[in-house]
Amino acid sequence: MLFSNQVLQGRFKALGAVDLLSAETNFNPLVPSLFSVFTAVFVVVVVVARKGQRRKQVVAQARRVYVQYGKLQRPAVIGGDEFEAILRGWLSAGQVLSVIVLQVCACMFVGACVRRSAPRQSMRIASMNESMK
Repeated sequence: MLFSNQVLQGRFKALGAVDLLSAETNFNPLVPSLFSVFTAVFVVVVVVARKGQRRKQVVAQARRVYVQYGKLQRPAVIGGDEFEAILRGWLSAGQVLSVIVLQVCACMFVGACVRRSAPRQSMRIASMNESMK
């Protein structure tokens, strides 16, 4: 057994006995700085995501997509033409790799920035379209 109860208890007792206000206590500056950086990045991402919400424009765009395709579709880099070009070998390996990287990044970005509840949205947009007739 790698860690026995006595070893763990001894370590927790040692942690509890540390005097953080003592002049002899040394801090590892990497730990608080990493915590601060990650916290700041998280706050910036949340603020940017909140500022980027343009509800009226998003609903108008969703309405156009619904009218055009008959359903709500998530934007994709690799569509039918791109997929055919990849399968037929019309693109070089570098081009295929760049398209795949763009697809993965786009999916991650859209997934992280867009909150979708497809059944409610599609019903709401369908009712909007019916009221426009």
